[in-house]
Parts: sequence; structure tokens; C-alpha cells
Amino acid sequence: MDASVFLEVERTYNSVLFTTQGSGFFVHREGYLLTNWHVVSPELSFLAEDGEHRVETLVRAVTAVVGSGTEREIERRAEIVFRDPEADLALLKIESAAPTVLEVAEGSCPGLTAEVMVVGFPFGDWLSEGRFEERIEGPNPEVSVNFGRVTSLRRDDERRVALIQTDAMVNPGNSGGPLLDSDGRVVGVVVAKIMGSSGIGFAIAPEVVQRFLAYRSIDVAFEPAEIYPAVDLVTVSVSPLLARLDGLHGTASIVGDDLARATAPFERTGERLVAKVPLAPRQASQQPVQHYTATVVFRKPGGAEQIRLEYRLIGPGSSPTLGGSRDPALAMLDRGLLGNRSSLGQEGRARVRSGRGLAEAVKGVTLQRGEDGALVIDNRTTQTVGGTTGARGASYRRLEGAVARLASDYDTLLHEYCDYSEKRREANDYSREGGQYLSELSTRLSTLAEQLRAGGAVKCEDGRWARSEDRVAGCKSPVGVASCGR
Repeated sequence: MDASVFLEVERTYNSVLFTTQGSGFFVHREGYLLTNWHVVSPELSFLAEDGEHRVETLVRAVTAVVGSGTEREIERRAEIVFRDPEADLALLKIESAAPTVLEVAEGSCPGLTAEVMVVGFPFGDWLSEGRFEERIEGPNPEVSVNFGRVTSLRRDDERRVALIQTDAMVNPGNSGGPLLDSDGRVVGVVVAKIMGSSGIGFAIAPEVVQRFLAYRSIDVAFEPAEIYPAVDLVTVSVSPLLARLDGLHGTASIVGDDLARATAPFERTGERLVAKVPLAPRQASQQPVQHYTATVVFRKPGGAEQIRLEYRLIGPGSSPTLGGSRDPALAMLDRGLLGNRSSLGQEGRARVRSGRGLAEAVKGVTLQRGEDGALVIDNRTTQTVGGTTGARGASYRRLEGAVARLASDYDTLLHEYCDYSEKRREANDYSREGGQYLSELSTRLSTLAEQLRAGGAVKCEDGRWARSEDRVAGCKSPVGVASCGR
């Protein structure tokens, strides 16, 4: 059962931090795993006395626990590669190889009364040792296996099998785990049970899973992803992750308010498919275009559409980006122009939200727009404000391993603390709940700061991290709640 993965999803709702859990399993050696979309989706549903409710949460992180509850256990941050809300499936990826993978059965569904197994993590860590009786934080749970039989095949409007019904025990936390046949092949992805029932659980049919993996699991990249007036060519690259694109004819197109649809075919370049879309001269427009729509389509030889994906590319009318016209190693202090922690972009957004313009937000720093449409800090201003500290950038050594991850978590948490504090101040919010949330963040920051100090990490004036042994000027040990730079 090494292919099964325990998933933890860290969320916030109304400033309350909490975790939901589910199951998944590896389908590719390079760390790709499959689960339900509702396991990692921002939308969360729950039952109350007056019925079912749906709320939008903020997903802060998805953690995949490989070998959960065993001595081989490792935790890895998971990224969502692709999702299909209609099929309730999502493909995730971790930055390490899978110990083993499961094969999704091809062809027909298992027959009625066929033996099946539900594999996953029912009730999450509430069944782990140390949590069951005392309800305190304990180790992660080990995988659970429940046996049963196929009791019904549920079909969609086109008479294709959409769901497999089983009497194997399905509980909260099993969602996203595999339904296996007696040969260990995946014949479904566990998705739901009927509340209050015993022995009525459902799994997404293997044909639906195969369609998702074969025609949806592709990675699409755009270069550039921001279309400004000087851009006359966009390169669209498609990498088939698990998809089967052989024999399909593909095109990429881009259209916008000031741009007629431009289309180009995909051609194979190594393991990727590449389309170079030439953009015609822009038409006159009263307002700068905020975004453009890019469409990727693959068709069968007969012309039937097999895959259609749409993306939004940034236009000149969207929020400006910030760049630097100097060597990056010399410009590292730029991000600290308006405070010890805040970058120019962060401070600018905060001030613009409060009703001030960008010119006031950057406090007189000279900006100019580059050929790619990005706002660029003028060299002379940067050198004057940056001083000599920026020239020391090349001497910094990057943190590595666990200490680097702690530093990243510290920066993320500190940004959330400062951002939430500012929102409370602007809204004159002095509620008890808000104060408790800030107190929780402060406690977590203090714990991280203590771990970073033990790991020999120091925080520098330009916002970066260094090693204490390097004795870089302007760097000191982190504290719990540092200055928010406002």
C-alpha cells in the first residue's frame, strides 16, 4: 500500500486556520498523484441543522504524507497540476519520486458482486495512536483497507458507467483513495457515501479516471505570459504528463479586445509540443486591455474535439509588475526600499487599497516602463537608495534543507500576520476572534524563530536569509513577530 498518500489541506476561513484531510494515490513515478477535487478545492461543504452549506476557504498549503504512520514516512508539499471539478478529480505533484504507483484498469468496469478494496485514511488522524482517546496531537495515521463487493453500477445520461457502488466501508477521509480489484488495479476513485447509511459507498468509474488522465493531465506554459504592446510572438508549450496526445492535431490561439484571434499549430519538439502564435498589430482601444484569452485545442483525425483548455494571460491594463534595470545581484536591497520587510510591490498594493495612488505609494522613487511593459526602478535612484549593501548580494549563501523550509514558512506566516493586522486596523476590528487568531500566529512565529536560531539562520535588512557563520552585515537572529515595515 506504499502508493497510498495521506493528504492534509491547510485552510483559513474568516481568519480561522484549520486543516481538512483526505486520501490520494500515486499514478506516475515522477511524483504525480490522484485525488478528488473536493479534497483540495477552496470550496468546502458541511452539514448543519438547517441543511448543507458551502463556503469558500483560502487553501494555504497541501501536504502529501508518503508512508504515513510508518518509519518511512516523509512529508512533501503538493502542487495542484490540473483539476476537473465536473469529474471531481485532481492531479497533484510532489518534488520527489513515488515509491510505487497504481495502475488504473482499462476497459470495462468490474462486474456486480466482484470483490473490491477501499484503501485510504478514514477519519484522518483521529484514528492515529495518541488521538483516539486523548484527542491530542499524535502521529499520522497508517493506511486502512476495507473489503467489500460491487453492488451496483450507476450510469450517466449517455448510459456510460459513472459511479461504482460498493458495500465496502467508506468514511470521511477515504475520499480520493483508490478502489482496487483483487489484482490490485484501480477500478475507481472513492468519492462519497450516503450519509446515515451502512454499506453504500461510491467510487468514480475507471473509464472516467482514464479519460481524465489521458486527455486532461497536460502541462501548458506560455512565454511570455504577459502580453504588452511590444510583444509580437507568444510561444505555447505543452508537456504531456500522463496524457495521450499521439495522433491528435493541436492548435493554440490568442484573442483579446484589441487583438483578432491569432492561431498556430503545435509541432513536436523533443518531448514537448510547441506552437508559436504570431500576434498581429493591436487595434485602437479606449482602455488598456486587462487580459487576453488563450485556447489550446486538440482534435482527433476526423475533426472531433478531444481536448479544450482556456487560459487568461495578463494584459497592459492589469496591475503593473515591478522589475529592475540593474544586475539582480546588485539590486537585492530594492525589495527593502519601503521597510525592513515589505517589498515595493507589497507596500504599493497596501497603499493603493487605502485610496492612494501608485506615485505616492512608491514615495518618489523614479519609475519607468520597460519594453516588456513592466515598471522598472531607475538605476540612479536605486543606487542612491540602495547604498552599498546591495553590492554584497553575491556573498550570501542560500539556506538549504529543513532550515530553508522553516525560513520560507516564517516569511509566509509573517506576511499573513502583517497583512491581517493591517486589515483589522483599517476596518477598526477589535473583535476577540481576530485577537485570538493574531495570538495564534504570533505563537507559531515564535516557535519558528526559535527553530531558525537553533539552525543558525539570520534575517537580513534586505529581507533575505543568510547563515550566521557568514557574519553578513545588517543580519540578525529572527524574533517572533518582527517589524511589519509599516
